[in-house]
Formats: sequence, structure tokens, C-alpha cells
Amino acid sequence: MKTKYIIYTCLFVVAFSTACKKNLDLTQKGVYNTDNYFRNETDAVNTISGIYNLLAQEDYISHAETTFDVASDDYWRSGDHAEDEAIENLTYNASNAQINFSWTYKYETVNRSTNAIINIPKITDITPAIKDRSMGEAYFFRAFGYWRLMVIYGDVPIVNEEDYAKSNFNIPKSSIEEVRKQIEADLLKAVDLLPENYGAADFGRVSKGTALGLLTKLYMYWEKLPEAITTE
Repeated sequence: MKTKYIIYTCLFVVAFSTACKKNLDLTQKGVYNTDNYFRNETDAVNTISGIYNLLAQEDYISHAETTFDVASDDYWRSGDHAEDEAIENLTYNASNAQINFSWTYKYETVNRSTNAIINIPKITDITPAIKDRSMGEAYFFRAFGYWRLMVIYGDVPIVNEEDYAKSNFNIPKSSIEEVRKQIEADLLKAVDLLPENYGAADFGRVSKGTALGLLTKLYMYWEKLPEAITTE
């Protein structure tokens, strides 16, 4: 009886081990990278939606940016956050948490936008209208990311498509003038590619008017008018 029990136990262990190995020996699904993700129109739209998603982060626009206004007379700070108190008293440095939060999310916008700019043109299964719209949104958001970086930090590194292709992210800071030119170039591309309006299903996406509005604001900060106007 004991011998039969041992035999049955051994057979069960062998069968179970074989079944487990078979069940675990599967092709992994849902693993994406830039080489296998950009396949069709849906992937392009989802890529751009991922850029919009950053705007909902508390430490991107809603909280991290308003904190920079605590040093002014029109904002009252409460609470015990030392990083906010340092900003209020103008005693903060690069180690301040709010400074890091804001920097990180702006460059994540630049990162996701540049990723879209590089890879969406490679997609063939996409309508021209969606392709143009998606590229326009990507150019707009990259400009927006650099715009917020410039307004808060001044001189910042500009990481372009070639740098991304080479994974070269150790870039020295560019001057405000160079950053403004980068923002202008991206916004002009966005203006050319974005639609003037959307249907109800896509309400709230950036449009040609959105890009023109930010471009106008850039020129006002820059004390610069487009050449077409100044030459008339």
C-alpha cells in the first residue's frame, strides 16, 4: 500500500510539473516598446492621449505651478510644507521638491511628444486627417512643455529628435532665445497641421486656434512680431 502511494505521488508530481511548465511556457502579450507599438491609427491616438493625461497630474499644472506664486502678494500660503515656505521666502534651491516635480513633468511632456513626432510618421494604417492632427498635437505639446520650462526656469536643455535616437540626454542648457525659437518652430508646425475645430466626440483637444493663441503669447513675451507682419 505504501509503495502504491509513493508511485501515485511521483506520477502526480511529474504530471503537475509538466502541466505547470506547459502553462508557463507562453508567449508574453501586452509588452510594447517603440519598435512594436506604433502599428495603426488607434495606437497614434492613444499615444497622444497619453500626453493629455499628464495635464491631470497634481504636480504638473494644478499644484506645482501655483506654488510658484506664493512669493507674490496675490497668493496666501497655509500648511506646513517646507518646500512651499522656501519658495515663499525665495530661499529655495534645486533640491526643492516642488522644483523637481515641475521639471520632471514638463520634460515628460517633451519626451512623450518627441516620441510621437518620431514614430507616428512611420504608421501606414492611419487616415491622413488623424495623422496630421496627431502630429499637430504632438508639436503643440512639445512647445507647451518647453514654454512652461522656460517661464519657470529660464535657460533649459533642448533635447531634439536626433538626441532621442542616440539616447543622448546629457545636454547642456540652451539660452532663453534658443528655447523660444524651438517653441516657435514647433507651434508653427502645429498651426499647419491642427484642425480649426473638432466634432463633439473630440471636444477639448488642442486646435489651430489653441496653437495660434500660445504662439501669440510667445511673441508678446518675446517682444517679437512675426516677420510677415513687420514687413508689411
